[in-house]
Amino acid sequence: MPLTSQESILLNRSIFLSGAHEAFPLHESVKTDCFFTITSFRASQAKRRSRGHALFSSNSEFRRSAALLQRIIEHQRINEYSLFALHLKESDAFVGWCGLMKVPFSAHFTPAVEVSWRLNKIFWGKGLAPEAAKSVLRFGFLDLGLSEIVSFTAELNQPSIRVMQKIWMKCNPEDTFNHPKLPSNHPLQRHILYRLQKTDWLEHHENSEIP
Repeated sequence: MPLTSQESILLNRSIFLSGAHEAFPLHESVKTDCFFTITSFRASQAKRRSRGHALFSSNSEFRRSAALLQRIIEHQRINEYSLFALHLKESDAFVGWCGLMKVPFSAHFTPAVEVSWRLNKIFWGKGLAPEAAKSVLRFGFLDLGLSEIVSFTAELNQPSIRVMQKIWMKCNPEDTFNHPKLPSNHPLQRHILYRLQKTDWLEHHENSEIP
């Protein structure tokens, strides 16, 4: 069940969800050790989904987390948007992150802006990922003026695929692709792509007031 409004997540800046706490861009509010905790967990999940085929060694996870944080800082500096830190309003607990970043590789659908999320396992199943992603979509379409936002994940990652479906994104099987940053024949290399056009997003809000 989704959390109540009092337990809902708070995004950075003044976007979307109101609350008593001031929120901050992810790179200003989250220490690298938080990235290490969530990134390490995600790596272990990916290993299980790939039937034990480890994509990254555990010793490299902290470096990967620090590198991700640096990439977010640079993306924010250049584009003036990136990922948002997510916190529970009630306790201010760090939940994870969600936001928009330009896809950092070349593919048939690029250039493109991706919505992505990463939450600590203890916050799964509470409706937080779709709630955060819907807020970020609103930011992307209304504040940034984007005409399309994409999201993609390994075909085996059913939890993320369900989130994409819940936020009204659509999939064309012809868009399925091999992730260029994964080794050839890797179990997670095959990725599924979801898209959402601004016009389609607006249809879901036609009965709502959009400022």
